[in-house]
Amino acid sequence: MSREHRAGGAWYLVLMIWGGRYGDEHCNRIIAAVFEHSRNCSGAVVLTDRMDRRIDERARKVPISEYFDTPRMKSRGLPVKISMFDIPEVPAGATCIYLDLDTVVIGNLDRLAALAREAPIWTIPVFPRPFSRLYRTLWRLSRRAIYTIGNSSAFVYRNGFKGNPTQIFRDLSERDRLPEDLYHDDRFIAWACQDKIRGLPINDVVNFRFEFLAPTLWLSDLFSLLRRRGRQKIAAITFAGPETKPETLLGLPYGSVVKDHHGRVGRWNDFHTSGLRDKMIRSYTKPSSQANAQGGPL
Repeated sequence: MSREHRAGGAWYLVLMIWGGRYGDEHCNRIIAAVFEHSRNCSGAVVLTDRMDRRIDERARKVPISEYFDTPRMKSRGLPVKISMFDIPEVPAGATCIYLDLDTVVIGNLDRLAALAREAPIWTIPVFPRPFSRLYRTLWRLSRRAIYTIGNSSAFVYRNGFKGNPTQIFRDLSERDRLPEDLYHDDRFIAWACQDKIRGLPINDVVNFRFEFLAPTLWLSDLFSLLRRRGRQKIAAITFAGPETKPETLLGLPYGSVVKDHHGRVGRWNDFHTSGLRDKMIRSYTKPSSQANAQGGPL
């Protein structure tokens, strides 16, 4: 590992694509945006089920681990995503930032990489149960029965860190000691790493429906006022949730009410997004170049 990686400055972007739900352009859009905004990204790794994908030449295509590249791992719960934490093609201990393919990048991600100095794994916390010392204590006292779960649409982590979810999942699964309810990316990662995992700062990375929607429209109004300044620092926005995908939002008239599958609501306008709506649209619709190349060495 280079001195720069040990110091926590340089980092790798990690993306994952399989099947036909997302296309190569989703990968290329994020890669282009990351290199546009960030200075310390050493390169990108695209974990994929097909090596013939036309991916930006700044990325290296890496096959999804054979153990995880099965229909069961790609079905409900998406345990295939648990494979990202121990990538042989990435230097051990190197800082990685993983983003789902429906993410928009609107700012510099370098400051996120610095978080890996403080803890080996970070993800998006889910209100109102953030990762905390309380839940770490309950997790230990309950022998892992009590824990809080995050949202796996974004991660900052050190590749191959001791006790990483990939290693633990494979070990338990191969010994047939993994309960069926833990074949789930969010749930398993939190269950296995509650003592290590931390919540990403909400002024850096957010999930759209957690950040911009609320139980009522008046609460969404209030949060938009209270959070306007902090939201200007957000570097990436993820869009997990069937009713709040970017392509769905882009098809809505200005000012439309947005409602997610849990009944949270907001409006698709400048006020409710604290002026970030245009940035989201530009990031998601900006053309990106493609190259049918293997990418450079890591």
